[in-house]
Amino acid sequence: MYKTALIIGAVCIVMFAMLGGVDSLRRFEHVGYDLSVYLSLKRPISDKVVVVAIDEEAIEQYGPWPWSRDILAGAQRRINAAGPKVVAYTVSFEGAHNERGLQIMGEFRDENARLMTNTLMSRFQQAVNRLDSDYVLAANIQNSGRTLLGLPYQHGPALETVPSRLASHTLGGGVDSRFAGQFARLPEMFSLGKIEPVERIYLPTPKIGDAAAGWAAGDDYLKGIDGPRAVPLVLPVGAQKGEIRYLPSLPLRIAGLLEDKGLKDIALESGQGIRVGQRLIPTDNAGRIYPYFYKADDEDRQPFPVYSIKDVLSGKLSNARFRDKAVLIGLTAGRHSEAQATPLGMPMAPVELLAHAVSSLAAGDAYQISNWSYILRYLAVVLIGLYLGLLLPRLGLSTGLAVSALLIVALLNIEVILMLTQSVWAPMMLPVAALLCGHLAIEINRSIYQRIHTYKEALTESNLQLGQALQTQGQLDQAFAKYRQCATKEHVLEALYGLGEDYERKRYFKKAADVFREINGRRRKYRDVEKRIEKNVQLANTVILRKDTNGSSTQTLILSSQGVEKPVLGRYVIEKEIGRGAMGTVYLGRDPKIGRTVAIKTMAFSDEFDEEVANEMKQRFQREANTAGRLKHPNIVTIYDVGEEQGLSYMAMDYLEGEPMSHFIKPDKLLPVETVLEVAAQVAEALHYAHSNNVIHRDIKPENIIYNKQTGTPTVTDFGVAALTNANATRTGIVLGSPSYMSPQQVSGERLDGRSDLYSLGVTVYQLLSGTLPFKAESLSNLMYKIATEKHPDIRKVRDDLPNY
Repeated sequence: MYKTALIIGAVCIVMFAMLGGVDSLRRFEHVGYDLSVYLSLKRPISDKVVVVAIDEEAIEQYGPWPWSRDILAGAQRRINAAGPKVVAYTVSFEGAHNERGLQIMGEFRDENARLMTNTLMSRFQQAVNRLDSDYVLAANIQNSGRTLLGLPYQHGPALETVPSRLASHTLGGGVDSRFAGQFARLPEMFSLGKIEPVERIYLPTPKIGDAAAGWAAGDDYLKGIDGPRAVPLVLPVGAQKGEIRYLPSLPLRIAGLLEDKGLKDIALESGQGIRVGQRLIPTDNAGRIYPYFYKADDEDRQPFPVYSIKDVLSGKLSNARFRDKAVLIGLTAGRHSEAQATPLGMPMAPVELLAHAVSSLAAGDAYQISNWSYILRYLAVVLIGLYLGLLLPRLGLSTGLAVSALLIVALLNIEVILMLTQSVWAPMMLPVAALLCGHLAIEINRSIYQRIHTYKEALTESNLQLGQALQTQGQLDQAFAKYRQCATKEHVLEALYGLGEDYERKRYFKKAADVFREINGRRRKYRDVEKRIEKNVQLANTVILRKDTNGSSTQTLILSSQGVEKPVLGRYVIEKEIGRGAMGTVYLGRDPKIGRTVAIKTMAFSDEFDEEVANEMKQRFQREANTAGRLKHPNIVTIYDVGEEQGLSYMAMDYLEGEPMSHFIKPDKLLPVETVLEVAAQVAEALHYAHSNNVIHRDIKPENIIYNKQTGTPTVTDFGVAALTNANATRTGIVLGSPSYMSPQQVSGERLDGRSDLYSLGVTVYQLLSGTLPFKAESLSNLMYKIATEKHPDIRKVRDDLPNY
């Protein structure tokens, strides 16, 4: 989950850094901006700006819009009389009015010029001029000397050249680079806008346009995504002689004229803003300012004086209302002017918004965006990304929500406080958006992770329990497969460690090393796994089959190795080796469940016979040993268990105190005759009991009789083992079993019964009394011939001191 959270945090940083100027996110920034403006302290309202509104009442009185321009001329004449600083129109004067009527009157004048006297011609011309409303308006505009016209425009691909009529109203801006970077201080992707060139501009009719003191870009910026929040001070309108030309906006020209600064006093400061005289107006990357919105005492009224043009024309307003003021003339009638939403929550007509922009410029009340505003914005995005990637995943759901909510409040407070105290806008809604999106993504990821984690936990517990059950049953490979499907938990690692120890006990060193590698891959330095891996790899390369002195191979177990568990056969822990014979090795073992000490005899059939014979012998071994295991007699060893593991067939039986009778077959170590006869009697009784239960030993010999001198008790061992020695079970040159003790029937390969065991017991007693075998030969074939055909020598000839009974 934490890795995914880091990825989410990084993606949020990169994505929101790259999409900071996207329209949808810019609209989101308006939320923070509007809130900050709404909470801003009230500032003094400028008394230098008034609005003359072409409102519904005026349209109702003077007729539908557009009016004849002589009506505007009448208003202009009265305003001129008041002595304003500047008059600005926000309405378009693109086309000429009364053009067709004037054309007809002009033709009439020309046709009748010879019939008119000079006086009549003068009067006729005066009448024509009075009917020419454009002329009338142009005359009054010219009389003002300080009237500005706002020109409508459309954004789009830049104009190749600046129209010649427009050039005198524009500013130079350096080498033509398609308007990129004139105000840029940071890459465009880090800004809130870009300089948008003008594709089309609607010039005024020459008669009115030439009479105006200046032209400026109108209020078409209100149609943009930022609306009234961002006011462009200049717009690129094309290039002239390789130089970019910028048209000042109406607010900039009006503010300049209020300070008696004309077009020649305005200059572009690359990377800083716009200079008007000695005053520098900072702008953003797109050459825009962010005006303050003034608040009236009465929330339902406009803060600036708004007079109906009807009252201007009727002469109801005194000249004092316009003297030394910026008079803004524009439409406010709803049918002809679309009201714009403002941060104050009160919609305003474009001419009213112009009043706020002009006042902000004149009073220096505009908000600023500086380089460090952008830097702070993206630094906040980076910090939010770090919070999302590093801290949030480690918090609980409720704590994370609380911390994220506090961060949102802190970011909004930063934006509001900077605007209130420094008049600097540091847009913080981008990091807020990053936080909201990132938090949602983290919580979705957390939910998915928890569901998966819960499922994995349940699956882990299920696999762990199943693995433990399989391990208990000795199915270690299947247990390992289940453990590997478990998630890494402390108890899973402990189970794996225990499995590795079980493999060690069973001497599967390669598999033990694999288990410990699995643990080490999940958690480095867990306990002593690295040492165990190294030790098991070494032991896995150790040969466990070795040749004895007579050339036969015997299977043995590595019993002790530092750092490795004691070996295990079945459930028995091997303590040490206590004997070795032709068929295998005998170990001292311990049953850890009940603490019983046992003797474990192992036989490696796979190493002695080919596969087919070995499998058959294993089955017979199991069958005969199971049968022998049912024998319950004080002179017969008790068999507890039989099985196969690691290629070894094994039999677990009582561990008997005492020595094999083979220790007493040498002439200098013979037991007393009475003792030998007593042992023979007890063994005969044991054999009778076995024969009664249809069990034939087949390998009675001194080595298979354990004698306890302390109790005088002999115990017959290896029931079920010698049963495998028959004429068909051979290896090259050797008959399995003990040929010297075989009965003639056994040598001949006949079907055996209990008498064969009694014959072998007789040979054993003969050897225990005389210290020698009844039949001896230089080869196995001669020995077997003698057993089958000859009578044994009289024992008294071998030992003459035997009693006569």
